[in-house]
Amino acid sequence: MVSPMELIVLGSVAILLFGTKKLPELGSGLGHAISNFNKAKSDILNPSNSSPSESKPDEVSRLQESPVEQSSLGELNSARGHRTEE
Repeated sequence: MVSPMELIVLGSVAILLFGTKKLPELGSGLGHAISNFNKAKSDILNPSNSSPSESKPDEVSRLQESPVEQSSLGELNSARGHRTEE
């Protein structure tokens, strides 16, 4: 069991590390992450529910079939300043 003194110490360390403005954002992000994890876990355990990937099979198959041209990759790398080995 966690004592109240330990909670006070952990809270003060968190405030010192992240500041009072950042803590609500971190808490909200953690809550969304836990919610998404539980949703994904329930989707895996109960596959009878339709998942988002099953709702658009045409788009997924279209993206898998479309090849990426080498010239466009070369242009992208040169725009980023990377050298391409040909």
